[in-house]
Amino acid sequence: MIVQLKDLRKAIAVVIVSFCAVFITTLFSNLYLDLKVLDITGFNIMEKKFYDAQLIVSKFVIIITGTFLSISAAVMLIFYIKQFIDDSKHKIGILKAQGYSSNFIASKFSIFGFLVFLGSLLGYGSSHLFMPKFYESRNTDNILSELTMNFHPQLLLIMVILPLLLYVVISIVYVLFNLNVPTINLLKQINSTNKIIRKRKFRQYKNFFKELRATVLFSNKTLLFFVIFAALSFSSMIQMAFGMRDFVDGTIRTMMMVIGVILSLSILLISLEVIASSNIKNISILNIMGFSKSECSKIVLSGYRVVAYIGFAVGTVYQYFLIRVLLKVLSKKFDSETAYNFDLISVIGSFIAFVLIYEIFILYYSNKIKGLNVKKIMME
Repeated sequence: MIVQLKDLRKAIAVVIVSFCAVFITTLFSNLYLDLKVLDITGFNIMEKKFYDAQLIVSKFVIIITGTFLSISAAVMLIFYIKQFIDDSKHKIGILKAQGYSSNFIASKFSIFGFLVFLGSLLGYGSSHLFMPKFYESRNTDNILSELTMNFHPQLLLIMVILPLLLYVVISIVYVLFNLNVPTINLLKQINSTNKIIRKRKFRQYKNFFKELRATVLFSNKTLLFFVIFAALSFSSMIQMAFGMRDFVDGTIRTMMMVIGVILSLSILLISLEVIASSNIKNISILNIMGFSKSECSKIVLSGYRVVAYIGFAVGTVYQYFLIRVLLKVLSKKFDSETAYNFDLISVIGSFIAFVLIYEIFILYYSNKIKGLNVKKIMME
């Protein structure tokens, strides 16, 4: 068996992102479909405005959430497959040398696509468990008395079945592309020579320590994306939950906060795990060169601190303009101006919370690096 269950542990972030995407999108898609079947000919002015607002908000959330998180899941899936291939080149090369075809080997990687299926299925099921409460919160004053919750089988196809097929195909095609190299390259665990390697323009640091830290930081740009995405998710979801307290009910804001925290912290934790584990041999070499384990920890981890804070700032700007755009659309629809001011208190509060959580994670992995057995690692 090429891919074992233990190999999928680090890819649990794909399950979490898929869960969040399907959970939110299913709730608002189901509501949107139930709203569209209502007969609005007898609605009064207040009912019509409320109905239009629900349609606009539902469509807005479906587009933003569905697109953003689906792309994120695809990027994460490809990243974990690439990492597994890099770590298992010798084993894959042996299989190819024994006569196994690339198609056969690639088909075994379809299990990565099932990670999306697992997250989607859990998200779809959980959304239906939460849906009665969700409908109640969206129609608190029973303004739309005819609104009822219905089951839409097409959502099962769109949210669960199609993602499974799509991501299985993505997994297999990506693996086939990466296996299109000479078998000897896989056996010797060397990269393909047909790739264009762009040299990074190094900044001329006066300090070798800073130069080394920058080299480690930019060696894997996908991890930079993950750290930024985790910080962005935390800041945007938390700040939106507090910033929209005058426009959104408590149930929706609580849901936003919980999903934001789970999504961001899980991705951040897994990203730091990958960063630490992928630099084990580099840390060992640096330790042999005379660097202390504390210095090794700073070289590997400290550079990502700035990246995380940049992601937090991007999330702050993102949520602000997202709310402004939504309120602008609603204002045009109802010919009324809705004011929204930048909530500095929620920004400061969420930033302090993020810094505390992030520094706890950094401290944990710094201690993990300090506990490494250099001799054992170098002999492996």
